[in-house]
Amino acid sequence: MAQQASAALVNADVITLDTKMPSASAVLVQHGRIALVGESRQILEQVRGEEVVDLGGLTLVPGLVESHMHPSGLATALLEVDLRPGRVNCVQDILKAVRQRTEKEPPGTWIRARGYDDTKLKERRHITRDELDSVSSLHPVYVRRTCGHMGVANSMALRVSGVTQHTQDPPGGRIERSAEAGELTGLLLEQAQRLLSIPAYTEEQYVSGLEKALSVIGGWGLTTIHDMGVGRTVLGAYTRLLEKRRLTARVRVWLSAERADVLDDAMGLASGEGCDMLKIMGMKFMLDGSVGGRSAALAQPYAGDAHNRGILYMNEEELAPRVLKCLRNGLRVGVHAIGERAIEVCIRAFESASDVIPLNTLRNMRNRIEHCALPTAEQVLRMKRLGLVAASSTGFIHELGDSYIQNLGSRVARAYPMSTFLQYGIAAPGSSDCPVCNGNPFLGMGGAVTRKTQSGAIWDNSQNISALEALSAYTTLGAYSALEEHSYGAIKKGMLGDMTLLSHNPLRAEPDAIKHIRAEMTFVGGVKVFDSSLGRPEW
Repeated sequence: MAQQASAALVNADVITLDTKMPSASAVLVQHGRIALVGESRQILEQVRGEEVVDLGGLTLVPGLVESHMHPSGLATALLEVDLRPGRVNCVQDILKAVRQRTEKEPPGTWIRARGYDDTKLKERRHITRDELDSVSSLHPVYVRRTCGHMGVANSMALRVSGVTQHTQDPPGGRIERSAEAGELTGLLLEQAQRLLSIPAYTEEQYVSGLEKALSVIGGWGLTTIHDMGVGRTVLGAYTRLLEKRRLTARVRVWLSAERADVLDDAMGLASGEGCDMLKIMGMKFMLDGSVGGRSAALAQPYAGDAHNRGILYMNEEELAPRVLKCLRNGLRVGVHAIGERAIEVCIRAFESASDVIPLNTLRNMRNRIEHCALPTAEQVLRMKRLGLVAASSTGFIHELGDSYIQNLGSRVARAYPMSTFLQYGIAAPGSSDCPVCNGNPFLGMGGAVTRKTQSGAIWDNSQNISALEALSAYTTLGAYSALEEHSYGAIKKGMLGDMTLLSHNPLRAEPDAIKHIRAEMTFVGGVKVFDSSLGRPEW
């Protein structure tokens, strides 16, 4: 795409999120940046050859920011067997979908599938190794749960990977065995997934998949996206797309810190390196799993499972020196921490760093706790002191919210405490963690406003936020979390020309209707990268 364009966007209901001019009806973009915000007649008087786009009175907002997703994961999900709820509703549906793929692939080819949610299957359980064996004994098969924190392998996949009954659980992972005979069920949790010798996707495959993923992302109205946990191959794919001018969203890369060699390689980089379209943000660490998969590291056991408090990848002594190494080398840090135990390890690591790095310097880096689902009141206070960003997965409330109720019980009332974060002045940008959840940001906004799940169950009536606050979580706070609030996140003079045209005004919509809002056009640097009149890419 051309990364700089000029256009006059007129006849719109503009929500600027600029306190000096909260509303307008038109915007003039010149050479990729906003040159003027005002009324349509005023803008039209300034047109000097720019394309004039009549927005038909629809609502124009700052370009939407997705602060925690996995575009590269969406890219590969588009290549794998789709097992999302609605596509599959029971174990037999999974087997049928996997069988159809095996019939198209030669023996020995790995069959990869993703997206099932055991809590939404008719049987309310994971598929088993034996069931996958019934589909094919000639293909290694791995079926990953929607959260990505666990999955089920067939016997051939385990055999070719050297995983047997005698294989020990790796640090931060668990190999599930039957209670009766201790036999492998095929279910691998967290770091145990790394035991499988699944071939890595190539850079060429990522390039192809990312182009498809970016098309879907544009259809969601997203103009800036944070890819969490990127390795060398994916970074290479993004670089190739940048060079070919085929990036249609601004990509903010968080490099994976899960392997020591990647961490060492990253020490030559610094946060902020890159350009407006592709930029390094920092390093991402993993501390625990997911609530839906009952592997997030909780303070108390899961409901109905007195012996399970989840899985913790690392303790403070392991995490703290790695975090300090990044910070001292100019790399910001984001730590995946969902449960209270994981959040505690994360906060202590930053507190340890504050003994070496001046507190103001640390605060100004805007380091992040990714997801940050269940912080205690005392942990929130310590987050405030450290200037930590709560990269909150509000998209989970709608799509995964029913499993949270099932697994947490009454504790769900304090999950993703958006109102508390606002009260304490903690920046809490919204996100979907796509492909874990649908990347449509209005599902996340609606969940943050209503605290209502897909089934209509209500988590609580105390942590709700307003529609304006929810919109800000996907615009101004998204920009703030990237240290880029002076470049985008509002519609005002000098900002990048990133804007999203909506089907309805979220500030006037009924709370339950927010989730139904859709992007109609998406502009990045003034370039129209999505127009619903030309068709809407679906995923």
